Amino acid sequence: MDLNLKAVLKPTYQLDDEAILALFWNSLCSGSIGYGEVQLDCTSKEAYNEAREAVKILKAGSPEEYVKGDYYICSEDVWTQVFKAGNLIVMEYGADDQTLSETITLDDVYGNLNEMQINEDWILDDFAKGNDDGDTHDAFLQCLLLGGIIYG
Repeated sequence: MDLNLKAVLKPTYQLDDEAILALFWNSLCSGSIGYGEVQLDCTSKEAYNEAREAVKILKAGSPEEYVKGDYYICSEDVWTQVFKAGNLIVMEYGADDQTLSETITLDDVYGNLNEMQINEDWILDDFAKGNDDGDTHDAFLQCLLLGGIIYG
């Protein structure tokens, strides 16, 4: 019987969907995923517009502010709402100009998060200690969306 002591002895972080979405949003603020090799898309223009509208409603403090448009939304807000709604497509630009795309939902990433805690435990440690930076954010997004650090 093989025993992976690293996995057994490693402290784990219990992340609910809201924590996952918060880390996703925070990590998007750093810019690229996989040094530009990975892009986000949405399942349809309508789904993107629905997510954008949902963010507007959430950001407006009152119906009056919503009508006046007196609030600010950013792309990270919209992409997080797209992800939450199950309409996120991850596009990975591979060799020979091949583009791989896959729809990713919250249910799809739980296994990736478990693997990340075993193989890349420094990522959530950096977040927990407030030591996260662009490298942490990129690594988190790659592990979350691709299942591991593929690019650097």
